[in-house]
Amino acid sequence: MEFDVERCEITSIFIENIPLIKLSDFMKYFRSLQSLTVKTCRLSFLPELIGSFKFLEVLDLEGNNLKTIPKSISSLTSLKFLNLRNNKLERIPYSIGLISSLISLNLENNNLTELPRSIGYLSSLTVLIAKGNNLRKIPSSIGTLKTLKLLNLSSNKIINLPQSIGLLSSLEYLNLDNNKLIEIPDSINSITSLKTLRLDENEISSPPKSIELLRSLEMLSICWNKLEKFSVSIESLVMLKKLLLTSNKLTKLDKSLCLLSSLEFLDVSSNKLRNLPEEIGNLKSLKVLKLSDNRMKKLPDSICSLTALEILNLSGNKIGSLPESLGTLRSLEELLLSGTKLKYLPKSMRKLKSLKKLNLNNTRIISIPQAILYIQSLKEISWNSCNIETIFDYPILSKKFVVERKSKLFSHQKISSKDTPLNFENINTIFDFPKFSNKLSVEQKGVLPSSIFTPRK
Repeated sequence: MEFDVERCEITSIFIENIPLIKLSDFMKYFRSLQSLTVKTCRLSFLPELIGSFKFLEVLDLEGNNLKTIPKSISSLTSLKFLNLRNNKLERIPYSIGLISSLISLNLENNNLTELPRSIGYLSSLTVLIAKGNNLRKIPSSIGTLKTLKLLNLSSNKIINLPQSIGLLSSLEYLNLDNNKLIEIPDSINSITSLKTLRLDENEISSPPKSIELLRSLEMLSICWNKLEKFSVSIESLVMLKKLLLTSNKLTKLDKSLCLLSSLEFLDVSSNKLRNLPEEIGNLKSLKVLKLSDNRMKKLPDSICSLTALEILNLSGNKIGSLPESLGTLRSLEELLLSGTKLKYLPKSMRKLKSLKKLNLNNTRIISIPQAILYIQSLKEISWNSCNIETIFDYPILSKKFVVERKSKLFSHQKISSKDTPLNFENINTIFDFPKFSNKLSVEQKGVLPSSIFTPRK
């Protein structure tokens, strides 16, 4: 509890994890209460006297068993934050619209099937969260919430949105993930303040029309939908940094995507892409490119122009070779190639001075080139389920070995069938290559014969 020292009155009460059926009548004596938290207390009933707290600014009732809220809540004329998350609410009283001071309303994870029309009267509301309910529609009055900045309606059963949603002139974050939306109303493009738009796990077959009008948009996610193409004039989205189109039915990427000068993150994994446009190299700000589980057989040479690229995921494609100029990707830290048809690595790999992780699992690679030894930043390399014949130009008989690089020690260990390690310490070179600092772990799981290397004759 907190006290007002001058008036000797309680201003804050916090109760958590204490079983309560209802709030005791003694609460009526705390007329000066400003903050009331009754969290995960199994509370199933909220008395009408709750409306008598004229100075209450924070009411947190998260994690209880409430099914209804009394109408008297409208008398909380100072209330700014109302948290009703993780209850069993089936409806919200119409009178809630009279709390004009309310800034944040959290209704996440309840049993609501609708929101009252009066919600549009909450003239000070900036945050509205109704995630994880059974909402099928949204009242058109929502468009009157001119101060709303965050709207989360994910994990409901919403089929369509009212055109009035385009009137949310201050909205910056809109989450509509995991609903039953087939399309997005054109009016959404009037929300020029919008920075994040999430539309994952719906039934959308085409992107919102005139999406290029969302000039403040920084993040757009339309994953797990039914997109067959994404060909819209989006070059004016100069602020867009993150674009996620995972798990759709895309067969190609439109050239217009390559005009997104600020794009840093592009995920088009799990589609039906057969190739990339040559213009992909124009994405000079791109740091993460995820192309896994598509149908690509080769990459355009222009991909090597992505000098800011840090993560490149090509796993699960039919790629048989990498561009010889791959070494120009000096910022690359992770190169994921598992499940491809790759047979060899380009010699320019040695120039990847920032590479930390290399995944070659389940590829057709039969040789690990000496160039790998020159990548001093490399910490992890794996080639499980590969038929490696030579490593660093030496034939290999074992299917598991570990090379560790530590400060002034470069040792390799043989893991025999009895798991007895053999260490070679205090050596200056290995296979005619100097020792390096840091740590490199190389592991190939499988049968463990008694010897590891057979030097060339």
